[in-house]
Amino acid sequence: MMSSALSTIVLAIASTQPSVPTWDGSLPNRDDAAAVVAFVVGGPRDDQWVAGLQEATEWVRANPARYAPAVRDLLMQLPPGLDEYRVDDTHWSVGGVSDSWPYPTYMSIMPVVELLGREHAEPILREFAGAVLPLALEAKRRYADVEARWRPAWVAAGKPVGDARFEHAELVPLLREKEETGAAVRWLTSAWVRSVSTARRLGSPIFVDDSLTMLSDPDPIVRAWGAWMAGYVLQFAEERPDAVAALRAAAERLEASDVDSDQKAAAAIRDAFDPKPTPGLP
Repeated sequence: MMSSALSTIVLAIASTQPSVPTWDGSLPNRDDAAAVVAFVVGGPRDDQWVAGLQEATEWVRANPARYAPAVRDLLMQLPPGLDEYRVDDTHWSVGGVSDSWPYPTYMSIMPVVELLGREHAEPILREFAGAVLPLALEAKRRYADVEARWRPAWVAAGKPVGDARFEHAELVPLLREKEETGAAVRWLTSAWVRSVSTARRLGSPIFVDDSLTMLSDPDPIVRAWGAWMAGYVLQFAEERPDAVAALRAAAERLEASDVDSDQKAAAAIRDAFDPKPTPGLP
């Protein structure tokens, strides 16, 4: 019988994809790590397949060292840059810019990372977060740029809404860039957030120092995202009292800033000390 934790992970995997052709009942060779991982994160989604999923996830849980490299390779299929991602999102584990994005994505892979356990998951999470965060930040900055170009053009066109926007030739390329870049922001930041939350569930403090470093970054976007991690940092208050002190100091420093986003970041840190429902990224 599966443990409660394993059952939760199996359900998390099974719920990440829509229905696709039914399972033929065959399981991959358990010694073929890549095939097993591909089956777990990208197999058919039907009632019969769940039984196969349970067996395959048990293989992974019982022998994480065997399967960790294959999980890592699948998760690390990241685009080399934002432009490549916007042009074609069909090859990457962070799909979602277009309507044609395939499975698997980080949504179905991350539960398997968690299944590996802390020892084997930590290096994968560290590598993935380190690679996806710069892409997410690039997307966030690019979106601010396209928004700055979009608004005056939209106002000049008479502020059309809905389908009327497509009647203005000068707006169409800007609108397409705005929508694609906005989707990239959502998917890339969500992937980074998922890596942090997975570490949190595993009881891993590997991103604590990242948060503190981000809070001192020259970029206000980075500082704001570092503040979002305050609740994660506080989970490890007993083993990292130095980090708690650094968080308090960062809140004071940010409160003294005249940058609006810094004020919000300071408030986010204060709220983390007095927990409320977790907000989304700014």
